[in-house]
Parts: sequence; C-alpha cells; structure tokens
Amino acid sequence: MRTSHALVGWVIGTVSCWSASAGAEVDDLSNLSIEELMRVEVTSVSRQEEHWLDAAAAVTVITADDMRRAGVLSVPEALRMAPGIDVAQIDANKWAVSARGFLGRFSNKLLVLMDGRSIYTPFFGGVEWDMVDLSLDDIERIEVIRGPGASLWGSNAVNGVVNIITRRATADDGMTLSAATGSNGGVAEARFSTQLTPGMDLRVTSLYRDRSSSPAFGEFILSDAAETVQAQARWDYAVDPQTDLSVQARYGNGDAGTSQLRFATGTIPLQTLDVDYQTHNGSLHTRAVHRFGDTAHVSFAGYWTEDSRNYGVIDYSSSTKDLEVESGWTLHSHEFIVGLGQRWITDHVESTPWLVFDTGAADHDIFSGFAQDQFPLFSPKLTATAGVKFEDNSYSSAGVEWQPNARLLWKATEHHRVWASAARAIRTPSLIDNDGRFLVYSTEAEGLPVEVWATGSEGFRSEDLVAFELGYRSQPRPDLSVDLAAFVNEYSDLRGSEVGEPSFKTDPIRIETELQLVNNVEITVRGAEAELRWDPTDRLRLVSGASYARYDNPVDAKETNGTSLVTQSEYHVVPFKLNLRALYDLSSQWQLDSALYYVDDIETLQVDAYARLDLRLGWRPVSNIQASIGVQNLLEDRHEEFASWNWELAQEVQRNIYGRFTWGF
Repeated sequence: MRTSHALVGWVIGTVSCWSASAGAEVDDLSNLSIEELMRVEVTSVSRQEEHWLDAAAAVTVITADDMRRAGVLSVPEALRMAPGIDVAQIDANKWAVSARGFLGRFSNKLLVLMDGRSIYTPFFGGVEWDMVDLSLDDIERIEVIRGPGASLWGSNAVNGVVNIITRRATADDGMTLSAATGSNGGVAEARFSTQLTPGMDLRVTSLYRDRSSSPAFGEFILSDAAETVQAQARWDYAVDPQTDLSVQARYGNGDAGTSQLRFATGTIPLQTLDVDYQTHNGSLHTRAVHRFGDTAHVSFAGYWTEDSRNYGVIDYSSSTKDLEVESGWTLHSHEFIVGLGQRWITDHVESTPWLVFDTGAADHDIFSGFAQDQFPLFSPKLTATAGVKFEDNSYSSAGVEWQPNARLLWKATEHHRVWASAARAIRTPSLIDNDGRFLVYSTEAEGLPVEVWATGSEGFRSEDLVAFELGYRSQPRPDLSVDLAAFVNEYSDLRGSEVGEPSFKTDPIRIETELQLVNNVEITVRGAEAELRWDPTDRLRLVSGASYARYDNPVDAKETNGTSLVTQSEYHVVPFKLNLRALYDLSSQWQLDSALYYVDDIETLQVDAYARLDLRLGWRPVSNIQASIGVQNLLEDRHEEFASWNWELAQEVQRNIYGRFTWGF
C-alpha cells in the first residue's frame, strides 16, 4: 500500500510541475541534453574514448549534475541511480554495494576504480566504502559498467566495473566553500584551484564529515557514529599538445563506531559490544600520456596506497604498489590496444579470538597483460571487439589465468544500436580464502560449548563466470533515449564449504566443527535492466531505471548444511528494483527535484521491500552561490535495508532532512 501511495504522489507531483511550466521562463534543465548525453565519451568499456551510444556494454553514466540534483553526499548513495546496482545502507557508516546480485558487506564481484586505479581490497575481497569518502564536487562522472570487464581491467571485474572519474584541475579556478547539515550528520568542504603556469594547474580539496549515530534498533542500542577527514590534491600539466602529466595524492583518516555481536568461544561468552575503530589511508597516483597524432598513444601509470583498519575482530594493514604501461594505435581500420602491468601487495593482520591467520604478514604479486582489437566486420555498420587478459596471481593456485571477451555492435541506423557479448571473468582468492580461520557460529549442546569454524586453504581456486549479454540502445527522438540489456551469468567454483567431523577439544573444553572453504557452488543468474530518459519540455527531465534478476539454482540456507553457514552471507539478490526521477526547473534560479526508489524483498536476508521518496529544492541566485534543502526517505521515518552480517549489527535507515550551501569566489 505504501508503494502505491508513493507512485501516485510522484506522478501527481510530476504532472503538476509539467503543467506549471507553461508561460514560465525557460532555462536549460542540466548541463547536458539527451542528445549530448548520447555522445558523452566513456572510457571504461574499451579503455579508449567512445560515444556512450556506441558502447557495446550495459553502461550508465552518472554525471556531476545527476548527483547534485539527487541531493546525495556519498558515492554509494549516487550508485542507487544506476539500474542493476544493488545498494543497501547497513548502518550510519557502512554500505553493501554489488552488481547483478551477490549483495554483501564486502561484495567481491564488483571492481571499483578511481581514475582507473583499483580500490578493491584483497584482504576481504571487496571495497571498504567508508574509506571511499571523497568530495562529490571533485567528480566529473561515474561510469557504471554492468557485466564483466575483466578482459581489460582484470580479475574481480566479474559482475561490473564502477569507474569514478575526477575532474581535471583545470575544470575550475578559485576558492569554493561548501557545507551541508542534516538530521543524519553533515559535511564541510574547502576547495582551492589555481593555474601555476600556462598549462599547469593545481587543485587542493579538504573534507570533514560527521555521521550521527543511529537510533536504537530492537533490543540493541547502536554506536555507529563516524568522523572522517580527507585531503586531496591534483596536479595537471599539459606539457605540449601531445603530452599530459597528472599527479594525485590523497590522505584520510576516520574514527567510527560499530556495534558487534561477538559469538561465544570456549573462554569468551556471547557479547554485544560497542567498538571504536580507526581507519587510515593514503595514496599517490601518477599518469603520463603521449599521443602520436590522432592514431596512436602510449601511457604510463603508477600508484602506491597504504590502508589500515583497527577495530573489533580485525586489525590489519595493506600496502599496494602498481605499475602499468599501455599503448594503442589504429592500423587499417583496426583499433588495437595492449598493456602490461605488475602489482605488489603486502598484507599484515593480527589474529584475534574470532579471526585467526597462520601467518601475520603475506606478500603477493600479480603480473598481467591484455590485448584488444576493434574492427569492422563485413560492413561498416557491424563492429567486432575481441580481447583477452592474462593474470599470474600468487594468491591463486591455478597459475596463469585467461579472461577472454568478444563483443558485436550493430549500428542499425544513425540512432539505434544492438550489441551482444560473451566473456569470462574470475574472482581471485582473498587472504581469508587462502589463510584465514574465522568463527562462523557458536552454540551449546548438552552443556558443552560448540563452535563452528571456517578455514581457508592454499588450494582455493579462483571463482569463475561465463557471461552472455544482449542489449539495445537508441535515441529515437532528440529528447528521448532508451537503454535495454539482458544477461545470463553462469558461475562455477564459487566459495562453499565441506563439513568436517566434530572433534573434542580441551583447554578449554569444547566441541569444534571445521568447515573447509572449497570451490563447490554453482549458480546461474538471469536478469534484465532498462533505463529511459525523456525531456518532455525544456525544463523537465524524467529518468527511469528498472532491473530484474533471479537465481536459477539458489543456495538454500536451510538445506545446504555447512555450506550455508559460509555462503549465506554473500548469495543475496534483489529480485526487482525501480527508480523514477523528475528534475524540474521552476525558473532560471529555482529547481525542484524528486526521486522515488523501490527495492523488492531480499528473502535470504529477511529484509522487506521498501519505497523511498526524496525531494530537493535548489536555488542559484547568482553563478557562484548555490543553496538547497531536501528530505530523504519522506514516506517513512525509518526502514531496514540490510540484515546483521556475521558479527556486525545492521540498523534501520532513518529519514534525513538536510540543507546545503556552496559559495565560490
């Protein structure tokens, strides 16, 4: 019933805005028209610039204007706008984000990049979203690729790739101050950019964010407030018309809380604890590109990162160094691109009573290379792409692994495209898969403590995906675009477990059962996604996205014995999602925006469906001043989006009423 009311309200609001547009002053809705959006250059599909209309993949581009008018203040919140991307807020400072299923705290089949640099965490096999805390005003766009991208970006680009592309330092000039506050916390930002010399520009950004603690949830009082501080600098230098240099440096630290449910061990009883933890992260990213006319280029990139996290059941740090060289050229209608890369990773972890590692530190390296050719096939209207990437990862027992990809794009007419693809991708083992031992569950039987432990092994192999996709993209009219995609994902060698015989232990007295992590799960996921953009008037834009997915042979947590205890924390799918957005320019200075998100039941988590309605009123009296007020989750004062995961307790997401002000000078 509440969903029906939301839909009716959204439609009424949209119609009212539409009818009110007659006779009012006309102003462009956003920075880009539908026609311009179709020609936005995307780079994440082929590692080369190509029009979004001509990309042979399921692609959504979230622009800076999309984020501003949605009123979001974090990258996970922005990703709600992309069909096929599952986003669930766990508590005030944690998110679960995935693509095409497998939703979890550390979803391990989505590769997240920042300007092409991986921020995937090999320790867990996922992304720590609370560390991805950058200013959204520094972001030019977010390219969201649904489907495998491993032939170019490597392992873990299984179900999708999210590439966060920041603006060049030349994109603005001067000082900008911004502040936002609301019932769920606030954020303050300062940004300074300047031209050092002709062709050489610098931007420095600092950010402070405060997240309020969640209200009590059931019998638990949560302690999940958080504070983060981030500083970032970007230096861009156009050496000459053919050569560009770029250097980016980031440093951040955070202090946050979490409420943890600690399973009992032989010596420690069941506990609910409020734990403070600290995070520290720093990175340095350099890139140089030289172009040989319009037909060839060579680039060199390197980055170094240091991350650490100290809380509760986990205390670890990680250091990554990466070097990559890439070259592309055009020859006889063939567009070639090749590259080689080397990555060195050092992980250090301290064991706790709930999480044990055989070695306190682990070094591993990844050597990789890729090659791709894009060429016309039989006709200029039919374009084929064939590529492959090899990786030699010391975490995997399989040796060199190959990830091929083949795509076809048919330019049926000037404004209509049909594409198809087949690809293989892998998810490499994490440190926990190889070397970890963690407490899954504990109980009591006949007066004796009973513990169930999951144990990794060096023989754990990479998880495997073979994916098939079919898509259609068109712009039948200058004010209308349609994007459709369907997929079948066949997974094998997924993480499961084999149950060992119970054993009697002393000191202290207890019964232990071991679950050996093995590659023994197969799943097929089928689904479809749609996105529509329509500008019915010069002032009104309507955007709609929908996605559907289902497991053909889901893992049943009630019927798979020991395997379920390990796998039920990652094999979650949202069957149906819908988002509807209306962006309306009241005048040249005022904007009224609305967004409705519907998320279906997540049965494996026992999380009910919910509908969320967001409203925003924006005001721009002059070019250098912007202000807005808004409300998120208008329909309910709170709702649940995720369930407690292993030892971390989830919260209900509460309504947020906020205001924001930006001043540039």
